[in-house]
Amino acid sequence: MSGEHVSAIIAEYNRATSDQLDAGRDWYPKAGRIVAQLAYWAGVEPTQMGAAISALSPRNPWAWNVQDAAAFGWAARHGEPMPVATTYGANRRRAWGFFTGSTDWQGSALKVRAFTRAIDGDGDAVVVDVWAVRVATEGRRQLVENDRDYLELAEAYREAARQLGEPSARDLQAIVWVSAQTRGLGSHRRGRHDAVAKRGTFEVVA
Repeated sequence: MSGEHVSAIIAEYNRATSDQLDAGRDWYPKAGRIVAQLAYWAGVEPTQMGAAISALSPRNPWAWNVQDAAAFGWAARHGEPMPVATTYGANRRRAWGFFTGSTDWQGSALKVRAFTRAIDGDGDAVVVDVWAVRVATEGRRQLVENDRDYLELAEAYREAARQLGEPSARDLQAIVWVSAQTRGLGSHRRGRHDAVAKRGTFEVVA
């Protein structure tokens, strides 16, 4: 774990406005509420829905991400073909496997496991996505290099949370995610998670 990463995370946290602090702390609890409602609608387990959202998340705006997962859950539960989703083919197949039972999310990539646990309420789970890497490296890079790098960056978030007195490393990651996206750290894109919803998107998702 690098002290520079911890310092960079703390610096981004200190940039967050009061509204961004509130939004970050509510991000995963809100995601958990959405997952519970969509799982009930589709007739699947909440953990399956959360894991599917995690698998379908790469390069997929949030409103589209959860709508895709809901469509996957419904199709799998009712014997329909795998739907199209706005992400990579391997991620689509992985999410489908979570619903059909051919894939166990607990054996998936570190990010999928962390995202699933974070949505499920684990305050120690840190999702090291593109924005988490940008924050920790002050925009110098955006991808984890390997599992060791992932684990070291996740631990940097936990250490930053300890130093800040923020009870949840999960929520700290969400806070700096909101802050960094708003200012477009290391990217020309801002606020992509607010993309227009797909046609037919559930009100709870939008």
